[in-house]
Amino acid sequence: MSRAERRAKITPEGRARGARLRTERDRRGWGRRELARLLLDTIDDRQKPSHVIVAGYIKEWEEGGGISAMYRTAYAKVFDLPEGELFTVETQRRTLEATVIPDDGDDDVERRALLQLLASLGAGAALPASSLEPLRSGLEATLNAGADIGEWEHVAWEYGHTYVSTPSAKLVTDLAADVADVQRLLDRTSQPAARARLLRVSARLLALMADGLHSLGADGASRRWWRTARHAADASGDLDIATWVRARESFNALHSGRPTRSALLLAEDAVRIAGGRPSLGAVEAHKNCAYALARQGDADRSKKAVDAMRATFERLPEEVVSDTGSLWGWPERILYLAEGYVSTMLGEPAAVAAQEKALASYPAEWRTDVAKIRLLQAITLVQGREVKAGLEHAVTVIEAFPSDRRRGSVLHLAAKVAEDLPDQAHALPAARELRALTAGV
Repeated sequence: MSRAERRAKITPEGRARGARLRTERDRRGWGRRELARLLLDTIDDRQKPSHVIVAGYIKEWEEGGGISAMYRTAYAKVFDLPEGELFTVETQRRTLEATVIPDDGDDDVERRALLQLLASLGAGAALPASSLEPLRSGLEATLNAGADIGEWEHVAWEYGHTYVSTPSAKLVTDLAADVADVQRLLDRTSQPAARARLLRVSARLLALMADGLHSLGADGASRRWWRTARHAADASGDLDIATWVRARESFNALHSGRPTRSALLLAEDAVRIAGGRPSLGAVEAHKNCAYALARQGDADRSKKAVDAMRATFERLPEEVVSDTGSLWGWPERILYLAEGYVSTMLGEPAAVAAQEKALASYPAEWRTDVAKIRLLQAITLVQGREVKAGLEHAVTVIEAFPSDRRRGSVLHLAAKVAEDLPDQAHALPAARELRALTAGV
């Protein structure tokens, strides 16, 4: 059978299987020849082919071609994965749904796979929207040569408005496609001013991707995307973007299990880059310095950071203060939340009043921040020896919160409620339930 004939027989399941194999190989950083040698090392056959020939097989398998039982077993050994997990239909379907950035495979294969997927609709099969992404992305690369950068700036702006209400999995999937498009546009853009604008867009999208990955529990991947976001921001030459990316990462670090010292260093670096200029990133950086120092029990420096945050807030542009519906705004209510957080972490009597002031300033639809304020109230109850009431309050807050919206900042604050319980309180039903709700944090 010729290569063209083999390609003509590729099925949607085969293409999904190939994407899965390619993803696992890329994850390990192996080239096809390196993988070929590893596969051959597991095969006990004196007449086995050379690694060059097997590298050719791998290319065909990753394009969706059929694979023999011998090589399925070899793959499972090399990838250290159960063969059933690696090659099941369900795994293949999930892999296809997750493949949103196309590789540089043959265009005929992409078109044929699409036609086969569309044909499957006639049989009542569901078509994952991401299966269409290779076709759309290829067309975008052709049409987008003279793209309006202002349109991409609007895309990034719009993400800041939909971020709060978008489930993390959908956010990451959508961002992946747009990041790929911006990357291709950057590759074709040499004019310095245009590149700087695209790099600013990239920095914003990359930071939101890092945030979304953290919310999905992929903390290792999140840190790598934060690093790339910082590089993009720095390459843009825009100090306000460089400040904001570090301030946002600092906030993320405070709620991802990273050392508090790491969050503080990021926030201090953002303050340094800001150089006294009032900006969204600068006020956020002072806030996160205050948070980190309060966690460390450094009351004096934490309160100085709160003062710096308030002073910076008073100098913010009106469009930042008045934006109450997106990530690109910093309205006054964030001041009240920050003051409530710091006074709670420091165990101060003023915490109750600060929490009530913050709660009154937040509209109900900002469920994440409202939940955080209510969890601060739970911490204060536990600090005041009303342990059972505090635990039950925290459980009620988390159970009422949508499971697909339980971002790290909420879960880490919930875990904080149970952090310093008296020994006898660990056995309380509410304590066990809260630990179960925050498991893995």
